Amino acid sequence: MHALPVPENSEVSGSDCAICQCALQGSMKKMPCSHAFHENCLFEWLQVHNTCPCCRCEIESSCPLYNRMNREKISGDVREEAMIPLEAVQHCEKSAV
Repeated sequence: MHALPVPENSEVSGSDCAICQCALQGSMKKMPCSHAFHENCLFEWLQVHNTCPCCRCEIESSCPLYNRMNREKISGDVREEAMIPLEAVQHCEKSAV
């Protein structure tokens, strides 16, 4: 969450937070899809979801296996340390057969 950028004031002027429906002002964060939210609202949302509340684009999850298996669906960069090693995934796939 801390890695998400802060939107410029011109990007959110006159906009509302889609989570709480209040005017965007104060501490804000911008998702990789460019939707902006109050930082606290987004923090609470991302505790339960790994998607944008507006467009459902996915961001990096706290689950390394999920990040590895769904890397192509996740918007923005996925840190290598946030993914389970590829060898472990291949081992899991072989074990499931």
